[in-house]
Amino acid sequence: MSYKQYDHFRRKSTRLQKWDYKWEAWYFVTINTKNGKEYLGKIIDNEIKINEIGKIAKEEWLKTPDIRPDMNILLGKFIIMPNHMHALIKIGENQYNSSDAMHRVGTINGIRKKIESEDKHGHEFVSQKKNLSSIIRGFKSKVTIKARIINKEFAWKPRFNDQIVFDDEHYKNCKMYIQNNPSKWEI
Repeated sequence: MSYKQYDHFRRKSTRLQKWDYKWEAWYFVTINTKNGKEYLGKIIDNEIKINEIGKIAKEEWLKTPDIRPDMNILLGKFIIMPNHMHALIKIGENQYNSSDAMHRVGTINGIRKKIESEDKHGHEFVSQKKNLSSIIRGFKSKVTIKARIINKEFAWKPRFNDQIVFDDEHYKNCKMYIQNNPSKWEI
């Protein structure tokens, strides 16, 4: 099989091209369990009742800023659902992103305009250290190690979904979405 024939197996990145995910910003992330399996709890009367694995996920998420104090992380609203979690997380200005000129544009909306105007070509490979992917990878790894003591089949979906939160309205919408997620749960 030639190299070109392998291309149809490759997934396109869902990440915003030309955006470096170590830059200072709020991010809305969704992390799913493999095959949508309900490893983390149950919805009862429109409320989430997390189980032991869900408690592990909650504890590990809350440790995130302490594990990575050099990244100046803030946690926003989050929720553990039966087969996924949603969270708002901010990577603050820190030694890994303070030298990047692009994240220093005056306003959040200014960042959006600058990114959109430059997002015409593919992106370059960047190190996966001290950025959003490394945070999520570390979290998933810790939860998996502890969860497999309870259920050896526990697994996360390999990827995660994210949105860069560009303004206060978007932030409020993400927060409301997280808050209302249990009431929208369908079996």
